[in-house]
This record gives sequence, structure tokens and C-alpha cells, in this order.
Amino acid sequence: MNILYLTNTRFAAAPYRDASTRYRCYNYAEALRNKRYVVDVGVLDVIDPASVERYDVVIVLRPTMDRRLKNIANTCKARNITLVADFDDLIFDPDLAQASPVVRNAQATPDLVEAQYQRSLNCLSLFDRFVVSTKELAAHLGRKAPDAEILHLPNALSNFWMLYSKHLLQEDPAARLIENNGTLSGDVSYLPGTRSHDHDFAEVQTYLADSINTQRDRRLKIIGALDVNESLFDEGKLHRGTWKDFYELPGEIAGSWLTIAPLADSVFNRCKSHIKFIESAAFGTPHISSPLPDLNQHEVEGLCIVNSADEWKSAIDTFADADYYRICGEQLRKYAAENCMADVHISSLIEFITESDTDSNHEYSAALPQIS
Repeated sequence: MNILYLTNTRFAAAPYRDASTRYRCYNYAEALRNKRYVVDVGVLDVIDPASVERYDVVIVLRPTMDRRLKNIANTCKARNITLVADFDDLIFDPDLAQASPVVRNAQATPDLVEAQYQRSLNCLSLFDRFVVSTKELAAHLGRKAPDAEILHLPNALSNFWMLYSKHLLQEDPAARLIENNGTLSGDVSYLPGTRSHDHDFAEVQTYLADSINTQRDRRLKIIGALDVNESLFDEGKLHRGTWKDFYELPGEIAGSWLTIAPLADSVFNRCKSHIKFIESAAFGTPHISSPLPDLNQHEVEGLCIVNSADEWKSAIDTFADADYYRICGEQLRKYAAENCMADVHISSLIEFITESDTDSNHEYSAALPQIS
């Protein structure tokens, strides 16, 4: 069986730079290839629609209605090719545009976001099946497309990421930190990724500052664009770093004492994925997060969920015990390897996309050509 992933990323020349494309396309393409399937990843804007004829299944990440997608859908229908849409964000409900993170953080106008969401909603009828990254997304999509066949396929790690883990980790996960009489300190790292988390961070920054300022060797490290009230932090307690390429993230995570994911409660945040947790778990770095439905599937030492803003200080203090920290690091790495890999989840995807593929007879093909 030949499978084609198509992504809408703006990084057309280097799609691997896009986090959604890595997790939804490349990571699962790697797992499918490990099962001996022929899999290609392309960019929707630069693919000749006729190229899809060689595939049995085409999976489009974050689809939006336009002429090229219509042509691909028509080709798939004529050739009995299964066409699947993949959503990892709540971008298909125009009624929610006003509440979207980009609007709340003044990155786009409600009218612009509403039009974008409407184009995604309009294209749902083109697809045979749907794959989503969280159960919350599945519920929302089910309301917009009641007859849709939907698979919840969680974001998962690649073997490539785990190789970084093995290379960077020391035998003792606490050895990279500052220890005084059995008490650990180090960098509490927040990697927001995109400029849409100002509102999330504003709700907890006072409590984070309280925790960071009261301990000599603690520091808050923010990697990426974020609006921060720097006056809350004592001198030397706040480090600002620029956006990091994917290849540099492992070093940042592995060198951290903790990673955090503060999230304000919203319909969009409730649909978010557990990515920040599983990335940290691979390196044995404990993770503290606001409540997130996608995290409910995990139960392991080293994952701490705080239910109110004033719990952040006590949550951070939990990981100051060196012995407990070492236990968490060991369990997190083991848990990630056994439960958070794309290889672990790939059988459900294969079953889902092959249910309607009984009439397929495409020959195995060479790699997909991309044209501009």
C-alpha cells in the first residue's frame, strides 16, 4: 500500500521545521515505513495533483478549501483512493473565531480567523475519513460532521527524537542540576513555540516568580516569543532565549530541571495535545502542566497537573527532592519509550485507513516528485 501525507505548512521548502507536520506526518510516516509501507510526505501547495494517482491513501493535514484540494479530491474519487483529513487543532468552527488564541493575543482579526475556519469547515465533505490528535477534537469534529468516521490518533514521538535522548542524557538525570544537601535546583523551562501564549502565561507568572525568587539557584528560562512582566523576577532569575529550531530543542529540554505548560482554560486549549509532556518525558525531565484533557491518558511519576494558579509554587517544590527526582527521571524515560512512540499507535492507523482499501491494486512506487 502506498500512502501520501500532504501538509499545508508555510515552510514549503523545509516542512520538517513545522511542529504539526513533524508529529502528524513525518513521525507516523516513519512508523509506517517500519511496517514496510511506501510513504511520502509532500507540501500541498507544490504538489502536482496528478501525482496522487500512484497512492492508495492520501492524508491531508489541516485541509482548507481551495482549487488544488478540490482537484486532489476529484482525482481520489475517480481512482478509488481513500482521502483522509487530519486535524490537530480546532480550526474548523467559524463560530469560535472570536475566542481563538491568535485573536485573544492580537495576532489576527476575528474576521480573518472566521474566514480561515470557514474554509476548513467547507472542505469536510471532500473527505472519506478523519484523524484527529485529541479526543476533544474528535468530539468537536463529530458535531460538525455527524456521519464522519473519526480516529483519535495521539501525537507521538519518533525514533529520531529518542536517539537524541540517548545521546544527550547522562546516566543520572539529576547530575546536570545544582544539588545542596539533597535539594535540587535548576532551570524551569517554558518553550511556548508560537506567539499565542501571552494570555496563558499571564495567569501564572506571579506564582512562578514567587517560586523562582525564593530559591537561590532557581531560574525561569523562556525559549521563544512571550510577553512577560519581567519586573516580577529578581535580577538574574529570568533568562530569555530566542526561538529554537527543532534540532536544538532536545538540548534545552535535557538541560532543564523542569518543563512547564501553563494554559488558561478555553475551548481551544482543551483541544491541545500532550506534546510538551511527551517530549520532556523522553529526557526524564519532569513536567508541570495546567489541566489538559489529553494528559488524562497518562499516569506516571514526574507528570504534575496543577488545578489552580496558586499551586504552581508547591508543584515546583515537589521536584526539589533529589531522590524523588531521580525516580521520576527513570520512570519518565521508560514510560515514553513504552507508551509515547508513533510505533506504539501505528496499528490503529493502519487498520483505519485500510478498511476501505480492499479494491486497491497500486504498485509500489518511487518517491513522490514535488513541483512548484
